[in-house]
Amino acid sequence: MAITDSSTVETPAEMRIAELTHQGVMHIHGEDAEGFLQSQFINDLSELSSGQTQINGYCDAKGRLLAIFQLLKRAEHFFIIAPNEILPGLIKRLNLFVLRSKVTIEVLPWHIFVAWGSEIDTMVATLGERSGQSDETLKDPNLKTIRSTQLMTFRDDSTALLLLADSKESIVNEPVLAELLTPEAAWQSDRVRAGVPTIYQSTVGQFLPQWVNMDLIDGLSFRKGCFPGQEIIARTRYLGKLKKRMVAFSAQGIDDQAAQSLLPGSTVYDQDQQKIGTVVDAVEYPAGDWHLLAMVRLAGVSDTLLAGEVTLHAEKLPYPIPETTDSKADSQQA
Repeated sequence: MAITDSSTVETPAEMRIAELTHQGVMHIHGEDAEGFLQSQFINDLSELSSGQTQINGYCDAKGRLLAIFQLLKRAEHFFIIAPNEILPGLIKRLNLFVLRSKVTIEVLPWHIFVAWGSEIDTMVATLGERSGQSDETLKDPNLKTIRSTQLMTFRDDSTALLLLADSKESIVNEPVLAELLTPEAAWQSDRVRAGVPTIYQSTVGQFLPQWVNMDLIDGLSFRKGCFPGQEIIARTRYLGKLKKRMVAFSAQGIDDQAAQSLLPGSTVYDQDQQKIGTVVDAVEYPAGDWHLLAMVRLAGVSDTLLAGEVTLHAEKLPYPIPETTDSKADSQQA
């Protein structure tokens, strides 16, 4: 789904906080949790210490992404932050492989907030470090508070503060936070412009990790052990450079009907109306200004492409896209 906002004025960038109403929290814990997740996910959990986050993903046997998410580790507990619409399918698939492992997977009814901006260090110092270290603390229904605060650092060197809370009131009751509330679309717009992809229900199973730049934003490890789809993903890397990558676009002055052609999973065309790619993510913020990520064939990229009747204007990502050559593996996966 595309996130939109009706605000006509962008919130000042010094400091913001948004509730991620379209995201949910999955909790994985148990004696075998870390080993189990290491065998399933595409990034290396051995590089994740308690109190850290990483961008990670989950693929099917063909190497196609079923999910992209932020993974938070707290002691023996792991928390996945991902779109609500894909959580049921993600839980169902993970449970297929639990077998006799001592692992529990559940969705928590927590609210997710993220704070970002130039004063993030001051906010971290003000709130302090809060974390649950036991099942009792993490799941006590009578504890109405901010359960966890965690600083996240991204590939573009930006930072943000992830807050998990029982309710919106837990945030509003913090004076340092309440006056900074801004629409969710503001955060999603920043992430799209930073080149961070998201998998929605409409794009489950469509993209190899490299096609959406997971290898360029530290979201994919080629050094860890086996995981679903690893052979195909590795073959795509070692048999040649990719012909497909995720790039950024913008569009302005789009009405509601035209915006339907910008939804994730929609087709992107070149000026000759030939299919060249697929929309990965799109967000409108402020009203009338659209920011998009699309997976495209790099050989056909120009300054302007089309999604339906909408003209897309190429934008720069904050990280470089490697030069491309024909890849036999990439062609076979098209």
